[in-house]
Amino acid sequence: MKAKSYYDVFFYEVFEEEKKLLEKNIPPNLRYGFIKESIQNSKQEKPPSKLISIRTHSRVPADWENEIKGIVSRSSGFDHLLEYSEKINCGYLPLYCNRSVAEQTMLLWTSLLRKLPLQIKNFETFSREGISGIEAKDKTVIIFGVGNIGYEIYKIAR
Repeated sequence: MKAKSYYDVFFYEVFEEEKKLLEKNIPPNLRYGFIKESIQNSKQEKPPSKLISIRTHSRVPADWENEIKGIVSRSSGFDHLLEYSEKINCGYLPLYCNRSVAEQTMLLWTSLLRKLPLQIKNFETFSREGISGIEAKDKTVIIFGVGNIGYEIYKIAR
């Protein structure tokens, strides 16, 4: 007879802001646990629950595959779950953090256009060269793949 899991669901790769939001939405009758680390960095020898929730960095150890009943990804996709889907029930939250990823993309493209390392150097010498504010004006953004994240990037770029 197998031992019962301590938690109904266990969340990996959870940071403080996300933890607060999750706690507001998890039904009070569920037993749950959180950890900031990925599965491999947590160094747990056995899964603390039959149902786990991950982001994209956790990798399920081979010896856990018969112990886990389900994986729910808290990322805007499921590609990283394909390797487990034949043995474990897998799912994902399709609109989870898609705006956050899109905003990070916007920060990256803006930083590249504005030559951020050069600007930081110029600030040290009080030089204002190359920071006219028109670096992004009349530029075109090409988006490859307009899924949930791509659509948010489109809305920001528009």
